[in-house]
Amino acid sequence: MDKLNSNLEYFGDALEICDEQGLTPLMTFSHNFSKEVICQFYATVVFLEDEGGFRSLKWMTREHVMEASWEEFARSIGYELPDNDSNTFRIHLQAKPMAKEKMADLYIRGRMLCGSTKGLLPVYDIMNRIYRGTINPKHTNHDEVHGFLVNLLVRTHEMRGSGRQLDVMDYIWHEMCDCAFLRKLPQYAPYLMRLICLKWDREGRGDLLEQCRPNITIHKEKSPLVKDHDLPRYGKGDPKDKDEESDSDDSDYVPNSVKTKGLFARLTARLKKSFFFKRYLEDRMYQAHHDNKKIRQRQKAMMRHMQLPVSKGSKDNITPPGEWKSKLTWSSSEDSIPEHIVHPSPPPHGKGLAQDEDDDDEDDEEEEDVEDEGNEDEDDDDEEEDDDDE
Repeated sequence: MDKLNSNLEYFGDALEICDEQGLTPLMTFSHNFSKEVICQFYATVVFLEDEGGFRSLKWMTREHVMEASWEEFARSIGYELPDNDSNTFRIHLQAKPMAKEKMADLYIRGRMLCGSTKGLLPVYDIMNRIYRGTINPKHTNHDEVHGFLVNLLVRTHEMRGSGRQLDVMDYIWHEMCDCAFLRKLPQYAPYLMRLICLKWDREGRGDLLEQCRPNITIHKEKSPLVKDHDLPRYGKGDPKDKDEESDSDDSDYVPNSVKTKGLFARLTARLKKSFFFKRYLEDRMYQAHHDNKKIRQRQKAMMRHMQLPVSKGSKDNITPPGEWKSKLTWSSSEDSIPEHIVHPSPPPHGKGLAQDEDDDDEDDEEEEDVEDEGNEDEDDDDEEEDDDDE
């Protein structure tokens, strides 16, 4: 928060929205957590809601069954459940998220690509990053807007300046249910750890965080960085340029700031793009190699524990990234194809396709002759059997 308040020229509008929606408690919240405790929570949690709307949670931590009301959870992270729905607005009013085309008003003029974080107006780009660090902590692709985050951004735009707060706890309830039922990656770990630690201490079991050491994950406060945003590609009243529109959909698109620098600058930009893509592929390939080695190591450890014979190999030694990547060789698609496939040798003895077809016809005729002879022999055998019967 100190970083945001120190640059009000950039973050000022986003901070006003956060204050209006009531997100400040989550933005200043910090609590360390144990991954094992959080994973056990999602594996055992039961979401309870009665006809009157009273919500509660029931789960297991280690060998103990624990229970807490939704109001207790809200108070543990600095919230109170709203008494009047007219002062708040909710996001999960439909079973499925909105279509991404609803985000059209959230983009810079001429740079709209619905569903992408690129081209968002500065205030909504900042809000998207704040949501991902507080109320919507997803581990998916950060270059795209997924799920009910679409609804959240659209409703943020619609409710801006209305004075109505976001029902934060209702949003967290539905996201936690989806996480448990759809087996998504666990989220809200710091918030849940705070609740579990409070309940654990109230029941006289001591400090759970100290008991979980050294397997503790440090929760660090995240602040969005200052970014350079694109300018509108045409004036507010100017008609759209067809060439500019076609460029925005082009996968090889180069920004206008680069186009004005000439051919050399454009080629340099595209070369950099290819280089970074190649480096990205190398990182992914090494990660797959590393994971495969780890899997084999675990398999061997299990086999040794069961006193099964284990073959010797290089699975115990994982090559460092630099050394492994230096052994990679990149070649064009044509170079990777064997020469006898790229340039097939001519048929022997001048035999062509037409000759092959003639030979196939001859083989078919011979097979028909053999079949006819076999049928004649069967007829002769039948006549002899009839004579014997007479």
